[in-house]
Amino acid sequence: MTTRKESILLVDDDPEVVWALGRYFTRAGFPVTTCGDGEEAIALLEAGDFDTVITDIQMPRLNGLALVDWLRANRAGTRVVVITAFGGPSIRHLSIKKGAILYLEKPVDPDLLAEALLSSKEETAFSGNIDKIDILDYLQLMMLIGRQVVLEVSSKDGGQGLIFIDKGKVRHAKCEDLEGEEALFKCLCFEGGSFVNLPWTEPDKITINKPGDFLLMEAARKRDEARAGPKRMLEGCPE
Repeated sequence: MTTRKESILLVDDDPEVVWALGRYFTRAGFPVTTCGDGEEAIALLEAGDFDTVITDIQMPRLNGLALVDWLRANRAGTRVVVITAFGGPSIRHLSIKKGAILYLEKPVDPDLLAEALLSSKEETAFSGNIDKIDILDYLQLMMLIGRQVVLEVSSKDGGQGLIFIDKGKVRHAKCEDLEGEEALFKCLCFEGGSFVNLPWTEPDKITINKPGDFLLMEAARKRDEARAGPKRMLEGCPE
């Protein structure tokens, strides 16, 4: 039995992004329609249905966040992914708050995005390099698709931590002598290294109860502040 692929409306005024992502998803079997701004996207959405809209933010006539607002009011069942080259923690938070299921900063990893669109909830092995795939994006993906998994994160300096994701919610994290949110933020601030999915095991305790979008926003803020600091030693994101 063949699983139907998500139909995609790709909205971006950068022809190179449209060509690269459109070509990738077409080759992967996804039906793809492309356009260059939010007004054109609305016209296409009024004329037909799409499972997923992938939209840039900065575009002429109507920007991506305004398009997200329109979708939530008029096409509540359509999934929205926001991509941007000019992002940050506040834009991530605003995009998710407005209803985007996923926020990715350019250059976008098409394999990661494809996994999000497929939304498979089967336990499958996955590993990645932090230098190639942003671990924040991958954690967001695991929460989005409701994965139940233990994410093992290793830094290039030998640090190691575990993040327990239970059906899309981060419940516990351990990193060296830290637990809870401190351990989570330290893992997400590793520079270089790798991560891998481990089979699910129940954590010995629940130490994290805050919403996923708050955790992602805080982690992104701490990491950005640490990278901007001269010694990168801010609380929650040590060397």
